[in-house]
Amino acid sequence: SPYHTHSAFYPIIGHLEHLLQFARDDAAVTRLTKLERLLTTYTLPLEEVVPLFAALLSVPVPEGTYPPLALTPLQQRQHTHDALLAWLWADAQRQPVLLVWEDVHWADPSTLESLRLLVDQMPTSPILAVLTFRPEFVPPWPPRSHMTSLTLNRLERPQIEALVRQQIRRGTVQISLRIDRAGENDRFLIDRRVINSYRRQLAELGGKDETPVAALLALPGVVIEGSAQNDAAEAWPVI
Repeated sequence: SPYHTHSAFYPIIGHLEHLLQFARDDAAVTRLTKLERLLTTYTLPLEEVVPLFAALLSVPVPEGTYPPLALTPLQQRQHTHDALLAWLWADAQRQPVLLVWEDVHWADPSTLESLRLLVDQMPTSPILAVLTFRPEFVPPWPPRSHMTSLTLNRLERPQIEALVRQQIRRGTVQISLRIDRAGENDRFLIDRRVINSYRRQLAELGGKDETPVAALLALPGVVIEGSAQNDAAEAWPVI
């Protein structure tokens, strides 16, 4: 996210919180227990990694439970990088790992450093990493023989139509949309009339399932435009 480019380890913290199934109303002791329970399934040294990950996740550790982190901020950040890689490597030893990192151009410096360390050690691990970023982004690591770079252009209208059809999975129902390519990301502009017409067509076909409508609105970049009363306006291109 462009709003968290200065939040250290932001996407990594979000992933770990999801992995550990942290709930919004979890007490600190509950979060610590969840962290310990998961880490005990690995052979990582708990007295070292639990305090590091607890600090990363802002989980208080009761005094006397673990040795204190007698580290400078720089040392703690480096030890955290090492612990994250050790955890990932432990997972990869159990089974091959696929890592997908989207929008790396918005990553914070700490996350980029973790990625750089990962790239350095990738050839010796059963890990496949897929990273996506904008063309203007310059990765903080040099090209390597084990890396492949692909440039993906914007989708053309036939591809967008196929994407929309696959999303709604209703080939018998017509939909219409416009494509706005003025900004950095394509937007699907869907007239409010389309939603009403879509529902009418479903009803005429005997369908009552609103799932296709919800799927259509869930497409990335969808914007609803126009007035619900303006049904007499010029129709948009139909898929």
